Amino acid sequence: MNVVTVTINGIEYNLRGEESDSYILKVADIVNDTIMKIKSKNNMLNATDVIALASIRITDEFLKGIEERDMIQRKAREIYEKNASMSEELKEMRQAFKELQEENNTLLEKNEKLSSEQHILDYEKEIASLRSQLNIIEDKSKKYIKENSELKNVKNELLKQIEDEEIKHKVIRDKNLELSRKIIRMEQELMESNIALAKTLQRQNEK
Repeated sequence: MNVVTVTINGIEYNLRGEESDSYILKVADIVNDTIMKIKSKNNMLNATDVIALASIRITDEFLKGIEERDMIQRKAREIYEKNASMSEELKEMRQAFKELQEENNTLLEKNEKLSSEQHILDYEKEIASLRSQLNIIEDKSKKYIKENSELKNVKNELLKQIEDEEIKHKVIRDKNLELSRKIIRMEQELMESNIALAKTLQRQNEK
């Protein structure tokens, strides 16, 4: 477990965690930046109020991040489903292309065996028609292959965004946890100070 010394709101803390030093320092910097921004807008706030507002802001960012991540995941699923559908269509097109090629080869064989010029002309027309169909299917196949490649690029980009969002959410979650712990410690210190003050006043009254 790593132990890293960080400074938050002018106070040093020794944080322990399984993450790397750079990650822990990054979390602390985000917490400190949030607190500094709040203090710069209202320097009359006490430490507890500043930490409470920082916790609210960080939690708000965390929840919005979750919503954004869910939206990205939904888009990724939609693209995946569309990609699967297009892949199936492409597979069918390739099968049709293969069948047409086989039929074309059969016609070519028949053409070689025909002696009649009329029959040859008729088969040439059939072959030309088949070649036209093959060209159409080939063009469609190229189109689907191109769209499939573009969808893969979009999918990879969305997956990267999801990964970045998950890292950001982890930072925010850890940051919020640390702030909650700090609030508890400050409340305990405030309670101990109040108790000490009460005892001091009691001794003065007894004198």
